Amino acid sequence: MSEKILLPKISYMALGELQKWPRNPKKHVTKDIVDSIERFGFVQPLVIDERSQRLVAGHGRLEALQQIKSNGGTPPLRINAEDNDWYVHGLP
Repeated sequence: MSEKILLPKISYMALGELQKWPRNPKKHVTKDIVDSIERFGFVQPLVIDERSQRLVAGHGRLEALQQIKSNGGTPPLRINAEDNDWYVHGLP
């Protein structure tokens, strides 16, 4: 009998529409995350709560992407750009 393998559901969300979790306790050194994303691309997906549509994990990465975009940078590897927005992969 074979087992069914469930693959994670990955979807792309507009950077401008992502909402941070208001009580995120972590503080980030955004420059270090920006440097990593610029070197390796956007590797680890964000995690979104399906019910609230708020960010659960990836606040530092989100802040880094927002900073790169606002400084006029180009979309990193694995980030899609359409209609003046960047689309980020995430796990709902």
